[in-house]
This record gives sequence, C-alpha cells and structure tokens, in this order.
Amino acid sequence: MKTYLLSIEVEQEDDGRWNAACPILPGCNTWGNTREEAVDYLQDAIRLYIEDLTANHERLPDGLLILENPAVSVMV
Repeated sequence: MKTYLLSIEVEQEDDGRWNAACPILPGCNTWGNTREEAVDYLQDAIRLYIEDLTANHERLPDGLLILENPAVSVMV
C-alpha cells in the first residue's frame, strides 16, 4: 500500500457550503455542509480517482508525492 500526498483547496461559499478541490486532478472536487465533510468527501474522491488511474495503467499526474513507507499528516 502506498501513501499519496496532494495539496487541496477548501473555501466557503456565500451560501455557507464548503467547496473542496484537488488542483492536480482535473475535475476532482466536491462540497459539504461543513469544512470537515467537504474534505472527507474529497479524500474519497481522490482515492477513487487514483484507483481508477492505476487500474487502467494510466500515468499519475506530476506533483503527486508517493510514499512507500507509512506516513502521518499534521496540520499546524
């Protein structure tokens, strides 16, 4: 199992919803009623996107950091 690290963008709309997108994966975006919900949905979308690329032997986009060893993510 590999760990894929990607930057995402999250912003709140005027209506209160949160949009989340992964700029290096075209079309990979979603929204949620809370910031956490939008990020959770995007994480699922990214996983499915990468699974589809690898299953079809397609090239992964540049800017995708792939770690072979276990990793943690910390935001401060």
